[in-house]
Amino acid sequence: MTHGFRLPSPFFGRRQTPGRPSFLTQAVFRVFWTAIWLMAAGGAVFLAGCQGPGLPDNLAQSYLVTDHGDWLEAVDCAGRNLALVPWETEVPPGFIPQRVIRIPVKRVVAASGTYDPGIIMALGELSVVVGSDELPENWYLPEILEAFRSGSLEFVGLWDSLDFEVIRRLKPDVILSSSLQVAQTLESLGFVVAVTYSHVNNDLDNRIKLFDFLGALLGRRSEAQALTTELKMTLELVTEATKGRPRPQISWGIYFNNRVYPLNGDFWLSQIFEICGGDYVLSTLKAGSMELNLESFLVASAQADIYFASVLYEGEVKTKADYLGYHPELSRLKSFGPGGRVYMPEAILFQDTGRLSDMVKEVAAIIHPEIWPDRKLKYFRELL
Repeated sequence: MTHGFRLPSPFFGRRQTPGRPSFLTQAVFRVFWTAIWLMAAGGAVFLAGCQGPGLPDNLAQSYLVTDHGDWLEAVDCAGRNLALVPWETEVPPGFIPQRVIRIPVKRVVAASGTYDPGIIMALGELSVVVGSDELPENWYLPEILEAFRSGSLEFVGLWDSLDFEVIRRLKPDVILSSSLQVAQTLESLGFVVAVTYSHVNNDLDNRIKLFDFLGALLGRRSEAQALTTELKMTLELVTEATKGRPRPQISWGIYFNNRVYPLNGDFWLSQIFEICGGDYVLSTLKAGSMELNLESFLVASAQADIYFASVLYEGEVKTKADYLGYHPELSRLKSFGPGGRVYMPEAILFQDTGRLSDMVKEVAAIIHPEIWPDRKLKYFRELL
């Protein structure tokens, strides 16, 4: 049995095979298929315990970092306690070797998609990332592309089929994993692992706390605090600027095999839509509610002023008409009519993850162009 399901990965914004999903689709589908496999593997109890008010204390404290003087204790995304110990400091009792991370880490394998390397880069330590489970051709950040070209960064296999020999050769101080099951396999092989991704811990607050978690691993907590402060100031700015203004309705959907995969209401980007003065029409969807039949989606999104779409087909899509050529049923949505707006997320949206402040500003400018009319788009492009 494999660890999950990985969809094909054609370039985002380039020519694509009909029916094959874009890089962005994979980013959202990683959430969906990880959940499905966890359920199938007997993780239903674990997932059920992650969604209600009765969260286990250690899981509710994901990414919490506690200072014990000469060492740090951190809780990863799976609720596992880790000892972060400086290289010359004695290891505290009570931790198995695979839960002891020597800090600052010098070599990291990111088996967690594109989220962690973007934050590590923003913290000024991209050079420590020596392995990635994302194919080189799926990356768009120039710094990471250059790392692959120079050989300082290597592909280590897909997250559900990692090449353990390559990882062993890279001698990582820690592997960042997107799956508890994969992490357990890696631990059984003697690797030190931290789980940094989960569909039940993917809200904005946990995205912010991840800054400090990774900062602690890298010896860059002050830089992490600077990123957090900048983001919180930006969130306050857009909240104040949009207060009392009309709230455009927003929908997001990836249409694949006659099913629609929206963002959950507790996903970090959905929450940014709301903070930036929008009304996300699928905000009641929670982790685990990851697909809708087409009719339910069309009814929920009918009055959306703004629609965010993804590319799933051959050829360039530059206009609403181009998009409707593939999905004519979406013509029922207000956003595809006169005065409505449709945006295509760029692949970099789920890669430049350390720059959440910039993403917030761009989303705010899309939702309220009357406030920020001159904002140039980097993470989205409009279909006219």
